Amino acid sequence: RLLRNDQQSDHHWLRVRLIGNGPRDAIGAVVEVRRGDEVQPGSIAPTRSYLSQSESLVTFGLGDGSKVDEVVVHWSGGQTQTVTNPPVDEVLIVTQDDN
Repeated sequence: RLLRNDQQSDHHWLRVRLIGNGPRDAIGAVVEVRRGDEVQPGSIAPTRSYLSQSESLVTFGLGDGSKVDEVVVHWSGGQTQTVTNPPVDEVLIVTQDDN
């Protein structure tokens, strides 16, 4: 059986895919979505439980909010990157800078 969730809620969302430079790629990175005073954190962690793996994207539900002020990525090596005014209802791909 295949179960699908095809609801039409008209809510907005943002998915963030990170591409890191090192052998660990983006594992351990923390992503923050900022809208006004609200900050939603998320992280890249490959495992959740025994013999399982989570997808490497971070999904943020935005509800009725149709705008994001910025996405801040805190890479595991200590570097920080900011994307200002990213589009919503899309997958945002952030590639780690060489700096």
